[in-house]
Amino acid sequence: LSYWENNSSIRSDNCSSRGISRKRFSKKSFALNAFKYASTLSFDLEMQEDAFFNYAKLVYEVDNTYDNAVESFQLYLEKYPDSDNALTIRNLLINAYSSSKDYDSALEFLNDLPKLSLDQKSIFQKISYFKAINLFNAGELNSAIDYFDLSLKNPMSDMYVSLCLFW
Repeated sequence: LSYWENNSSIRSDNCSSRGISRKRFSKKSFALNAFKYASTLSFDLEMQEDAFFNYAKLVYEVDNTYDNAVESFQLYLEKYPDSDNALTIRNLLINAYSSSKDYDSALEFLNDLPKLSLDQKSIFQKISYFKAINLFNAGELNSAIDYFDLSLKNPMSDMYVSLCLFW
């Protein structure tokens, strides 16, 4: 046991490997714990980042609670803003916002990005439309029109263009 305790590299690699194998065999809650632990070990920074990436994705899949997923994604982006996985995490964060109908946070996050990918532009159009529908249903017609117009400024989907024009 002292060998494992004294050798961070092996311990970190072991935790990350256990996380990967448990994820493959649908033991996601165990994988979640292994990735979380491996993400705290600082011996191998690349492995630490990879473990945190897998941990954040699994929080979204397994835990399925909005606060935990959003917090994990935000923390990942703070720690690794230039990571190869940052785009994936950004998209998962946007999905977490939109699936919980937190359209304001999703739109704010998208507006803060320097450049939107095609997928993000499409999501922006969709979220703007749903925000407009919520405002319309709440009787806030002028604000709803602003969001319908915002959705129309990102014409990625003909369906959403048609829906905005309909309303």
